[in-house]
Parts: sequence; C-alpha cells; structure tokens
Amino acid sequence: MQKSKFIKKICISLILIGIMSYRLCASEWDDLVRFYNLKSDMTKEVNEYSEKLLQEAYNLSAEDLWRSLYQDLTPRQKAANGLSLLEKLCTGNIGKWENVKGFWYPTLIPQSLAVIDGFYILVLSLTELSDEPAPWLAYNLIHDLRSSSRGKFYFLETAPAEYELILKRLEKRGVPVPPHWFEFIKRGRLPLVRSFRGWISYNNVLFKNMVFLDSVGRPASNGYYAWDRDTGFIYEIATRERRRIFIPWN
Repeated sequence: MQKSKFIKKICISLILIGIMSYRLCASEWDDLVRFYNLKSDMTKEVNEYSEKLLQEAYNLSAEDLWRSLYQDLTPRQKAANGLSLLEKLCTGNIGKWENVKGFWYPTLIPQSLAVIDGFYILVLSLTELSDEPAPWLAYNLIHDLRSSSRGKFYFLETAPAEYELILKRLEKRGVPVPPHWFEFIKRGRLPLVRSFRGWISYNNVLFKNMVFLDSVGRPASNGYYAWDRDTGFIYEIATRERRRIFIPWN
C-alpha cells in the first residue's frame, strides 16, 4: 500500500515537471516564432537603418565612445555611438559579449561590462526615436543578448530599472514583447559601470552580493575583482596572498 502511494507521488511529480517543461518550451517556442516573423518582415529595413546609424557615429576609440554615451548628446547620436561601440568590441553582435576581455587603464573599467552598458544606452535611446525601424532594432538587440545564456542570466534576468521602461516603450510602439521578458529582478540603474573604487575584502563582496569578475573582467563564480550592481563601482579583491593597503568599500 505504501509502495503504491509512493509510486503515485512520483507519477504526479513527473506530470507536474512535464507540464512546467512544456510551458517553458512553449514560451521559448512562441518567442522564436515572434522573433523570426519580425525578422522576415523587418530585416531589410532594420539592417539599412543600422548601417545608416553607424555612419553617423563619432570617430572615437571604444573607450571614448562608451564615455560619450553619458554626455549631453541627442538620443540618435547616442544610438549611433552605441552601435559603433558594439561594432568595435564584439563585431556588432552583443550575444558575443563574453569575447570582450580586458580593462581600460588606468581607470580599470572592465570592457565586458562597458559593452553591456553601451547596449543598454543604445536600446534605451532607440526607444526614444520616432523612426519606424528603431524599436525593432532594439528588439533584435535584446533578443541577441538573450541568446547568450550567461548574458541573459547576468544582465537580463537581473537588470537595471531602465529595462522595464525599455520593454514598456517597445510594447507601446507595437512590438510584441514576450511576457516572460518582464520577469526579472530590478537592481541598480544606468550607468552599470561608474568607476574603480579600490580594494575590498572577499567577505564584503559576499555580504553585498556583488558579482565576481575574472582576471580579464568578465562575470564569474569567483575572481580577482568585484562589481557592485547597486552602485556601479568596481573593486579589486584583497586576499591574504596579496597583502596591500586595503581601501574600505564604504
């Protein structure tokens, strides 16, 4: 009798897991259908629009393009500079953000985070433009970042407050945003990266739930550096092996 009940519970659990998996797959499938329908309808217009914006970008280094995004520029110029930043750092495909390595010295800004910062300013600026292809380009860029499992985990499932505004603006412009894109944790605001603030202890990194960065500045499960999502500050982690002057994080 007990064995029968146990088997029954297992069967019910398997059915529930199957239902949840089906819903997840259906959600992802619907997302793909939406995306490829949009791609077939808007690909040419969006590509031409993107090329036109790239031609309007300032002729600057990647670091200076990133810094320009927080200057007093028009949304169109920010969009153009943001696209150029993506082109320089990840050949225009934000889904390949993990290929971006290294820091900008002496400010110690991680380039992998700077390109995501540029991505957000880019899509936010696109939602402010009245051009018909603009929101569709923003949609494509978000979809590209979601194609990276780590990109989705670090930057879209937890995202700055402005992400909700971006999605609402896309919906208002008639872009069919998948409902599950709104399921994210709000944390921090733009800019994602602000400045290097010195040394911090490993325990404080854990206490503040910061994101570890590896030796080339990419998010990792452990590392030499840390990114505080709430403030945008970057820290180097002080360890016993590296006995140097410690600058408190607060």
